[in-house]
Amino acid sequence: NRSRAVAEIRRNYATWKENLKATVAHFSPLITVVIVNRGNLNAARVSLESVCAQTYRQLEVLVATKDDTQRMDSILADCPFAARVVRTKDNLLSAQLNQCVAQSSGEFIGILIAGDRYAPQRIDKLVNGVVRQGGEWGFSAITNIETGKTPTAFETIRGADSTGFAVLTSENILRSCSNLFF
Repeated sequence: NRSRAVAEIRRNYATWKENLKATVAHFSPLITVVIVNRGNLNAARVSLESVCAQTYRQLEVLVATKDDTQRMDSILADCPFAARVVRTKDNLLSAQLNQCVAQSSGEFIGILIAGDRYAPQRIDKLVNGVVRQGGEWGFSAITNIETGKTPTAFETIRGADSTGFAVLTSENILRSCSNLFF
């Protein structure tokens, strides 16, 4: 009977999902944060400060920049995480991201465009809500430095399934690469 077969598939999926959650419940992966600097060292500095203030501490920081690698190195000197500058060939966003992702060591990647900053618990919440739930990707709210608004951290992740997560609230629309976590 078709309905019994469907019911069994759903039970098997639920069991698989619970087993997956149990497996990753205490998983604390290395997260690579890629900061893309488009020529504004002050914006990159403020973005880096928001990364350094993260409550999740298993981080690697890569800063993509075409110019000013020496000044960027000095900004990274006080970073408490493994951090380095990735000199890119041009300022094309996709090329900078691809070059940093290729050089990352993390099991997940967060992107931060210079001019954006993370709320202090952002990565912790994504690890708890995405990684430890068996998800493969997610995104969250951001705050643009130029607006002067306080960072908004999301509280819950809903609609989880085995392929990924999407967090949508009135203040959380995908408006920047800085929302992405994969």
